[in-house]
Amino acid sequence: MRYFWLIAIYIIYRVVIATIRTEMGDRGTYWIFVAVAFYLILFGFGRSFGNFFLLLDPFARHALTGKEKGWALFAATLYGVILGFEISGQAWAQVAILSAVPAFFLWGVFMPRLQDAFARKPAFVATPD
Repeated sequence: MRYFWLIAIYIIYRVVIATIRTEMGDRGTYWIFVAVAFYLILFGFGRSFGNFFLLLDPFARHALTGKEKGWALFAATLYGVILGFEISGQAWAQVAILSAVPAFFLWGVFMPRLQDAFARKPAFVATPD
């Protein structure tokens, strides 16, 4: 069953790439890189990509092993290369889509801290006389 899914995903991937190339021509290359980036995040490096954002937290990074940290940096570097290619080609719609993915991860990392920061009451509140 495992081989069936690998072959099915590959065939679907090839059909999608062929369709994009025939419909969009040279500009379709940028959409192909978006599809590849999403494929890598969803099926290949999703856990490693998520671990990269754990590296941003000073306490959570200690939960990762050295191997997990290495794969996280590799996945983030690969994603950065794809994003850099899109920026160099001035494919701004694709850049916006690829920038939204890390924004969702960052939202999950920083939102609990922001909620804690705004929920605390100040130590001293000045009252009018």
